[in-house]
Amino acid sequence: MTIIFLTERIKSEWLQHSEDLEEYYNLVKGFKFDEAVDKGKRCLEQYEIFENYLGDDEPDETFNDLYILKVVFNTLIEYASYWNHVSKRLCSESWGYLQNTQYFLRVLKKFTKAEKAEFFQFFQKQCENLEMIYPYNLFASIEAIYKKVECSICGKNMDSFDCPHIRGELYRGKMASGIVKDVAHLCSVSLVTEPQDKRCIINYPDDSPAFNAIHYLSDLLTKRQLSPFKFSHVKFRKINVTISKFGKFGRNLSCPCGSGKKYKKCCIEKESIEKDHVDIIGLESEGILPNNLVHLS
Repeated sequence: MTIIFLTERIKSEWLQHSEDLEEYYNLVKGFKFDEAVDKGKRCLEQYEIFENYLGDDEPDETFNDLYILKVVFNTLIEYASYWNHVSKRLCSESWGYLQNTQYFLRVLKKFTKAEKAEFFQFFQKQCENLEMIYPYNLFASIEAIYKKVECSICGKNMDSFDCPHIRGELYRGKMASGIVKDVAHLCSVSLVTEPQDKRCIINYPDDSPAFNAIHYLSDLLTKRQLSPFKFSHVKFRKINVTISKFGKFGRNLSCPCGSGKKYKKCCIEKESIEKDHVDIIGLESEGILPNNLVHLS
């Protein structure tokens, strides 16, 4: 991993983790996701303690570099946690870990030159493709009237001239953010397609057909047919599926084409129907893993 640090002190700390990163890689590659999470947490805890020993005379750059170092390990923890939840078919919870991974990647992109690194591009592309096979396209967003947005650093009103901090910037290893205080009135909850935060979702049960693609991905992990570092992207296409593949199909059941109509009033005269289909694509060395089970309608 290529991360650019401004201070020699933190750069030296980072260079000492080559064996830790190799062990993490092998744990994820070997489907030992719980152990990979623990490995990342142990490294992170090391720097939580390290930060307490930094003196007041330490320059801001040291604290900011340390923040980035902790973000790297947070990224690895959330990434391994994501695959751990997918492997256990905890589909709804896995979405949250995917969003957390992307959040930390965005932080790295903002404060470092990590986006030029191969590992960063791999993670970013993979996360974007994983998002595509979830059923979420509407997200909840609230509109509220509040009296104050408190600065997470100085505690002053962030919208006033009294607060010198800018949202999203680092100050001695702490990111300035606004904390909404004194909500006077909740005006509305809207459903939007492009929210700033995609964690507010309309949930589905983990065994819902809406998660068929995630179930298939979980099966690939369970059968050791595809490791996370060999997953490249997904590909959507149309396929024709014969009606007989659905087994004996009752006339009064919902049509398998997904129209919502009864079978007898829709595709009963057809021998096959067109379905949306997704393929799980491995890296070039792994070839293409066509998924003949998942149909996304």
